Amino acid sequence: MRWRTRSPYTPTHLDKQSDEADNLVELMASNGYTILNNRGEDTFFVYRRNRQGTGHNLYTSTLDLAWTSAELSHYISDFQVAKHLGSMSNHHPLMVTISYAPSQSTRTAFSFKPDRFEEWAEAFELELSTRTEIPEVIRTESEFDAAVTSVTGATLAASHATCLRRPKPARAARWFDSKVREALKDLRKARRHLFRLPSNHNALRFQCARKFFHYQVVVAKRSHARTFASSVKPGTDLWRLTSWYQGVRKTSVPTLKDPASDPRYPTWIADPKGKADALAKAWFPNAKPNTKRVPHVQRAQPTRPVVSVTNEEVLTTLNECNNDNAPGLSGLTYRVWKWVATVAPDQLIAVVRASINLGIHHASWKQSLVAVIPKNNKKDMSLPKSHRPIQLIECLGKLVEKIAARWIAFDLGKYNLMPFNQFGGRSNSSCLDAGLSLLHDVFEARR
Repeated sequence: MRWRTRSPYTPTHLDKQSDEADNLVELMASNGYTILNNRGEDTFFVYRRNRQGTGHNLYTSTLDLAWTSAELSHYISDFQVAKHLGSMSNHHPLMVTISYAPSQSTRTAFSFKPDRFEEWAEAFELELSTRTEIPEVIRTESEFDAAVTSVTGATLAASHATCLRRPKPARAARWFDSKVREALKDLRKARRHLFRLPSNHNALRFQCARKFFHYQVVVAKRSHARTFASSVKPGTDLWRLTSWYQGVRKTSVPTLKDPASDPRYPTWIADPKGKADALAKAWFPNAKPNTKRVPHVQRAQPTRPVVSVTNEEVLTTLNECNNDNAPGLSGLTYRVWKWVATVAPDQLIAVVRASINLGIHHASWKQSLVAVIPKNNKKDMSLPKSHRPIQLIECLGKLVEKIAARWIAFDLGKYNLMPFNQFGGRSNSSCLDAGLSLLHDVFEARR
């Protein structure tokens, strides 16, 4: 936390203190926070010309304080003001050692690249041959459960053996070239000389090294951007290419406020289980479901026999699915299921056909991973209502739902089961059609 006022931890012989900083420190301490700084240890420095104009004097102060809460204090150790690591700022870096057990991800990360297909196909065929054989026609629910377990288990085993995503080693940015690296070394060297022997010459040397480092960074970024732009070819997805400077963005749920606590002195929730409970209460309140049945206003339609799903229908629907869609708990994307359709199409089609004919979903398809997405333009992101959930379910289960949705949309249009002024959920209709229908009614009424 950076202070714009002089804190009570400022050395008394170097700078003045302020009552505002004293009150703020007392407020933080009364709320259970502990300060990590050592009294009198400076975190800020500046060289100012003396009144005689004969040289520069070193002025230091304590502007940066580190705090920790009571819940996290046992994870924090080895606090230090790292004066030897600063480069571009006159604030010294604050360093701590955080010891914690990283949480295990509930979903395995795979990397299904096209060049790994051959290796994956061999492993999948070997795994599928060792499991329960899938019949061409699945007639019972027990046979369906066994078939889904076999094909999903073989797919997971082959993916673990050949397509498991390993953590990438830490590396510098792509624009960080040798010239920037050398300029950074010179900057750190000049800063060490300035601390060991303060003088006008060393101060000027440090300022020149800092400006030269900034210049090299600007030149390197421009050069990388030009090289990147020259490699763009016709048909390239430019919006996806713009993510080169963003890296892999990983966000976590911030510390939340308990809505039941006093707004003036809120209770903060930091542990994952407490956050999950708070979000669940905000998203799914204990409201009684409406069991009152709505009367059917239309005349009941005669029943029609269900035609079994065809092989072409399954493969066409699967090929139209986006490979980049987020998978469910298993981590199996549409790309790997397309690989399954290439290696063992009969087994996959038998599973999809049995699910539709029997009217059942596998138990694994009913489990989902809920991701927390922050809402835009919210003033207080610590409130559970400032976030919204999205549900990630298994891609194989979504494939069955896509086929069933196509059937329903086809019957709605063929048998006129929806009125013509209903545009949502109807094929080949959109909001433009609703606007045109409204204009048509207005013009007809004015005649």
